[in-house]
Amino acid sequence: MKKSSGSSSSELRAEARVRDHELKVITDRIALVEKHFALFHKDMVAYCASLEGLRDKSTKFSAAVEAYAEEEFPAVRGGLQAVAENVATVQDYLSSQIDFLLNKVAQPLSLYTTDCKHARDYMKGTMVSRNKEIAKLKALDKVRAKDPNNKKIVSFIDLFYSFPKVTGKYQIDEGITKFIIVLAKPFAAELEQELQKSAVDANRSRQTMIEQMTAFEKKKIEDIKTIFGNYFHGQMMYHAKALEINTLAFQNLMKIDEEQDLEAFQTALHPSSMPSRLDVVKYGSQNSLQRFGSQGSLEGSQLSLNRTNQSFQSQGTLNDTGGSGY
Repeated sequence: MKKSSGSSSSELRAEARVRDHELKVITDRIALVEKHFALFHKDMVAYCASLEGLRDKSTKFSAAVEAYAEEEFPAVRGGLQAVAENVATVQDYLSSQIDFLLNKVAQPLSLYTTDCKHARDYMKGTMVSRNKEIAKLKALDKVRAKDPNNKKIVSFIDLFYSFPKVTGKYQIDEGITKFIIVLAKPFAAELEQELQKSAVDANRSRQTMIEQMTAFEKKKIEDIKTIFGNYFHGQMMYHAKALEINTLAFQNLMKIDEEQDLEAFQTALHPSSMPSRLDVVKYGSQNSLQRFGSQGSLEGSQLSLNRTNQSFQSQGTLNDTGGSGY
């Protein structure tokens, strides 16, 4: 009977060490997931915020290209307007990508704060049962230590050892000690029964915890595959559409007709309402001739007038001479 009791105690201690190891492993696993999944969530939210900033800057760039295109010649204007539209379309896809990442990646990661809290609650229940078992095991070991020859006998001598604190004397005789030992026997058996009951409760709680933590680990692995799979799926979808639209933008640039805009440039330099250089030279020559002809007519009129005046002067002189002769 003694041997059976000793074996039971050793087995309980061995099981206790196993449970302590299990609790440590599970605690470390929960802490690992809680720490890193919180970092994943934080970094993903920051990444989406960066994408939002990139989208806003790209939208401004698209508007700037559109504004510039309005002032350009037809070929460049048409090409750049198409490019601006392509850039804006890519930003629309980027907005969808941001929403996708927030809903399918960041949000599921945030749920692990609650999941880890629930896992810790499972741990608390197991640890309570474990602590009760340890307390009863220590109590039984302390009781058995009073009688090495009989592990089932419990001595209450410790109760009497507290008497000096009150009376300052030890008053324990052999008869009282034997009486206490007799009374202790059923108490030891009861304590062992309670220890066995605590061990059963602890094992049941331990088994429940292991099942719950196994489900936790399984869900974690499935979520890692799903969440990170969503991330890469979203990235591939966005970049595939962006590649398609950017290819169209490149093609629109290459379609710009340089000759058409160079001709428009020449037209802007020499509009049809303005005279050409030959017309300007011809017009200048005609004006010179007209000025020269007009000057010649004036000189001829002046010469004719001078001759008339000379004729009148000659006639007046002759008349004066003839009058004196008469």
